[in-house]
Amino acid sequence: MGNDMISHTVIKSNRYAVLKNDHSFGVNESVIKKFISILFYSGYHILPCKKRYWENAPDTFTTLVNRAISRKRYSDIKRYLHLNDNSAIKKEDCYCKIRPLLEKLNIALQQFGIFSENLTIDERMVRYFSRPSCKIYMKNKPVNFGYKLWMLTSYNGYLFNIIPYQGAQERSKEPLSQRVVETVLCCEKS
Repeated sequence: MGNDMISHTVIKSNRYAVLKNDHSFGVNESVIKKFISILFYSGYHILPCKKRYWENAPDTFTTLVNRAISRKRYSDIKRYLHLNDNSAIKKEDCYCKIRPLLEKLNIALQQFGIFSENLTIDERMVRYFSRPSCKIYMKNKPVNFGYKLWMLTSYNGYLFNIIPYQGAQERSKEPLSQRVVETVLCCEKS
C-alpha cells in the first residue's frame, strides 16, 4: 500500500470514528502500517483466532505482534478502518467500500507499463465466508465460496490488473467473456 493510500485510510478511518461518536479514537500513518503488517504476518503465521497473538501461552505468544500494538488497539482499528466515505457509496457497486484500494492497487501494478506480449485473463476465487452480498458460490472450484476476481497477468504470473466480479449486473447481448476482456483492457489503458 502506497503512502498516499495509507494517508487516505488514516483520514477516512478517523472521520468514521467521529461519525460513530468515538472521539477518543485516532490513528496515524505509523499505526496503520503496524496494523497492515500484523495482517500480513497473521496470514503467514496462522493461529486459530486473532486474540491468540497476544496471549501469554508459550505456544501462541508472538513477541513481534505484542510489541507492535495492543490487542484492544488492534480491535479498535479493525472496527473503524475505512477506505471510502459512506456518503459517497454507490449502491450498485458491491465493492464501493474498497474501491479506492482497488484503483490504487491497479495503478501501482501498471506503473511501469505492461511489459509482456503474452497476456492472460483468468478468474481467481478468494475464500471468504462472511456476510457481504458480492460473494459467490462456484460448485466445482477448489475455493468454491468467496469473491471472484478477474485478473490480467503475464504468461509467467505478473499481475497487471484486478477487476472484481459483481455478478450479473445487467443483461447484455455480449457474452461474459467478451465483457470481461473489454473491461480489463479498458482499465489497462487508464
